[in-house]
Amino acid sequence: MDSERHVYRLKWWVRAGYLFLGILLGGCGLTLVFIAIMNRGWPGGFDLRSFVAMILCPLLGYVFLALAMRSKVILEGDRLTVRYALGEDSAQIGKIVGYRIVHSRTGKYWALKLRSGGPITIMQSYAVDDYFRDFISQLKPLGKEDEPDSLISS
Repeated sequence: MDSERHVYRLKWWVRAGYLFLGILLGGCGLTLVFIAIMNRGWPGGFDLRSFVAMILCPLLGYVFLALAMRSKVILEGDRLTVRYALGEDSAQIGKIVGYRIVHSRTGKYWALKLRSGGPITIMQSYAVDDYFRDFISQLKPLGKEDEPDSLISS
């Protein structure tokens, strides 16, 4: 592995989908907040469902926007960093034991097993190049694909 920095973002159509959902949900939530501030009332009166929608829509919109804007995989020197919407995982490449391809209801992932026992999961929705594919191919495959989702971190 060379010491050059390789950054991989989500494929453009995946980013566009997350951006669309984030803007849509955020806009709906802000509209509900605006209606509440203007005190125009709710159809049928104020109720708990409206309040929950007013809180959840902007939060979910933020998560989708963060997923679209922050998600990336960085290979730099002997370090792998995976940035998610609300967090980040990193490890020395030498501490990666191997990988497994995991299929879940949310998509396909590379689950990289670390010596410390915990996994690093990477969605297969990233626009990767031959350098990244070479990196994955140098890792040891760990058994059967489609193992239970125990390797996917929450």
